[in-house]
Amino acid sequence: MLRKSGIMLHISSLPNKYGFGCFSKEAYEFVDFLHDSGFKIWEILPLNPTNESGSPFQSYSVFAGNPCFIDLTEFLNENELLDLIEKNQDDLLNNDNVKKVATCNQIDFEKIYTKRISLLKKIFDRDYEKYDLTNFKKENAFWLDDYSTFMALKDKYKLPYWKFPNEFSNYNKKAINYFKESNKKAIDFYVFIQYLFFEQWKKLKTYANIKGIEIFGDIAFYPAGDSCDVWANKKDFCFDENNNPKGLAGVPPDYFSKDGQLWGNPVYNIKEMKNNNYRFWTKRLEHAYKFFDIVRLDHFRGFEAFYVVDNINANTAKKGKWIKGLGLDFFNHLKNKKIPKLVAEDLGCITKSVRDLMDKIGVAGMKVFQFAFDGNPKNNYFPHNYIDNCVAYIGTHDNNTFIGFLEEDIDNKTSLEIKKYLGQNENCNNNEVLEMLFSVMLNSRAETVILTMQDILYLNAFYRMNTPSIVGGNWCFRLNNNYNSSNIKEFLLKLNISSNRM
Repeated sequence: MLRKSGIMLHISSLPNKYGFGCFSKEAYEFVDFLHDSGFKIWEILPLNPTNESGSPFQSYSVFAGNPCFIDLTEFLNENELLDLIEKNQDDLLNNDNVKKVATCNQIDFEKIYTKRISLLKKIFDRDYEKYDLTNFKKENAFWLDDYSTFMALKDKYKLPYWKFPNEFSNYNKKAINYFKESNKKAIDFYVFIQYLFFEQWKKLKTYANIKGIEIFGDIAFYPAGDSCDVWANKKDFCFDENNNPKGLAGVPPDYFSKDGQLWGNPVYNIKEMKNNNYRFWTKRLEHAYKFFDIVRLDHFRGFEAFYVVDNINANTAKKGKWIKGLGLDFFNHLKNKKIPKLVAEDLGCITKSVRDLMDKIGVAGMKVFQFAFDGNPKNNYFPHNYIDNCVAYIGTHDNNTFIGFLEEDIDNKTSLEIKKYLGQNENCNNNEVLEMLFSVMLNSRAETVILTMQDILYLNAFYRMNTPSIVGGNWCFRLNNNYNSSNIKEFLLKLNISSNRM
């Protein structure tokens, strides 16, 4: 067994004075930080384009890359980039005299996207002829043609796809081919920016791999309702004769929400997917191999059975039903396919059938320390109950930071239970509790342990990445360059060496 550890930090959370993180020199510096601290894994969230809320789990394409992650300093001079600098962010994120190690100020994702697209169009108009995209188009034709056409249509109509003129909303091939012929430059622009994204990501991933760092990615279970994936592959989803969803995706009430989570995505047509040899999901995972060494299958239990809210006008996910998913046959189909190593996001309502599926395919599950203290001494999230084949976390991107968890999410009784479990005095402070927890987690049996950057920096609830079921104010966490100190690296390196994770 090869014991490893890693850090979870999304690309958008990297230091950068131009709105939020990207594939700039700061990304390479973070790889160096991981290497120098003894980590072997960098876990990130989905790399797809986000919606106006900045959510990486709601994208216009599950295949495309987020154009906001392209490092524009490679193509533009300082004067051209001036408009991208957010007020006060240059000092906040890059001034050594500022003592903060991070910020979580609200980000206007839509504004940043608009600015970057404007500059990318400038680069496209000036430099497009310099690039030969023939091979890129050919290798990615199975998704790139639909995506670039979809985005050109979005630019033209500025509406959800189902409000396009009928010939386009219904994916009439004759009408779409005519649109392609008439809007070649607009479509080529989106091909061009995907090329830039892929080239920069490939360089960053190669650099990380050379440094001994694996990239641990994340794949959302469903594409967004308003996405080219649904638009161009409608038979793979459940729609009625009027092109209305037959039901909406979500999960029933659980730890994160008493009303459940109503995601609103159309759900999969399992019969059709089986008939076409799982084309959509097979392509997704083969495509993910270009991005990731390891990938977390978000909402893994959906592969065994997924939850459907029949009432498409519902406001909560309290009333719904479970539908059988792709199951074991799909994973058997993946054998001999070139895909990343899979990890199951097996949190929430997990049944014996889901566990059986995981065991049959040998996929690792997740253990989250914050879920351990529910009164059950046999809770599988206690570190002493971890098995080898798992990925262990103190908390994920959906959890509070651990300091925030101690300060806001639990009562005094649970706080004392945690201190007792960790062998600490009841008068020790929260930073001391967290420091001991680092050692306990890393010395557990878990083959892989992932820490969040917020916990490494002892940050409170203000800095959490996401609060599920809450709209707005999420995905805003960003580092400042002060995180990269020799003291922090030395502390982490000692932890990794002592726990045999080097």
